[in-house]
Amino acid sequence: VAATVLRADPGLYDGLRGRRTPLGVGLAKCIKTGMDNRCHPMIKTLGAVAGDEHCYETFRPLFDCLIKERHGAGCLDRPHAACLPSAIPALDMLSAIPVDPEGKYVLSSQIRVARSLQGVRFPPAIDIDERREVERTLVRALVSLEGDLKGCYYPLSGSSSYAPKLGGMLPAEEAELSGAGMLFSCPDASASLSSGMGRHWPDARGVFTNDSRSVAVWVNEEEHARAVGLRSNGDLQGAFRDVVRLLSCVE
Repeated sequence: VAATVLRADPGLYDGLRGRRTPLGVGLAKCIKTGMDNRCHPMIKTLGAVAGDEHCYETFRPLFDCLIKERHGAGCLDRPHAACLPSAIPALDMLSAIPVDPEGKYVLSSQIRVARSLQGVRFPPAIDIDERREVERTLVRALVSLEGDLKGCYYPLSGSSSYAPKLGGMLPAEEAELSGAGMLFSCPDASASLSSGMGRHWPDARGVFTNDSRSVAVWVNEEEHARAVGLRSNGDLQGAFRDVVRLLSCVE
């Protein structure tokens, strides 16, 4: 998609290539994955990533076109709901109708929500010190959770950035989290690798999960944080409630 947008307006690249965001991200970082990887003839990928929160403004002529191509012409006119805590009262408005009333079809349910820290570059542009600061900030908040959200942080095996568990989680912990569907692995897709997602792997990456294994947060996977709500049945509403509660407490 990025290549199509740039070809359609040859002056767009020249107008943007000299710009830098306040955090130092340039256009080359944003479009590198699209330049490095030829699109599959049947799958049109976006071909661009944001290096930080300011990219959407600094490179607005490009990103507005990409967003409209992916989400439709009217998407930029819709208001952005940025305040998650306001969603708490709305939880009472969730439908109570079960996804699978008789329990015959749904084996498990999962909700994933990505979040990024303000003022820190995103994974495609982040350096090792920033990534470790993201880990410290998130883990400090997560391990302070109480009640049914109380849990532990498990750095990926081989990570040496988290002092209480140098070297990362134990093999038994890794197997248990993997079996529970709460573990993520090193990116292997060329598009992800060329965008910078795998740099310094597995440093400063890990999984926080509550004691009951119903909710988790992936730290420094493809986002600063990815909250995951899980159920071993069709209780999609319960998984969503857990994610909203956890993020509201952390934010």
